[in-house]
Amino acid sequence: MGWYDCHLHEFEIIYPLIDFKVNIGIPNEEPIWELTWNKKVLPGWKVKITDCFLMENQSAEYIYDFGDYWRHKITLEKILPKEKNIIYPICIKGKKSLSP
Repeated sequence: MGWYDCHLHEFEIIYPLIDFKVNIGIPNEEPIWELTWNKKVLPGWKVKITDCFLMENQSAEYIYDFGDYWRHKITLEKILPKEKNIIYPICIKGKKSLSP
C-alpha cells in the first residue's frame, strides 16, 4: 500500500480454506512476542491477502506500526480487472473514522 515494511504490520482476516481467523503480515521471531500476544502471524510473502479477500469474505482489520497502532478496517467492495504497470495491492479510496 505504498509503505516499505518499516514497521511490523498485519491483516486479521478469515482464511476461507479453513474458515478461521488468521493474522497475515511480518512475523516477529522473538519468542516473548508469541507468549505475550498468544498468536502466530503467517508470513505475508507465503499467504497472499488475495487468497482471503473474496466477495463472500469482504472485511479485514489492518494494523500498521504496533507502537503507534494505526488500525484500519478494510472492506472489499468490488474486484476490478488487473491493469498493466500497476503495483498491487493498491488502495483506491478511503474514509477517516473517528471511532476508537
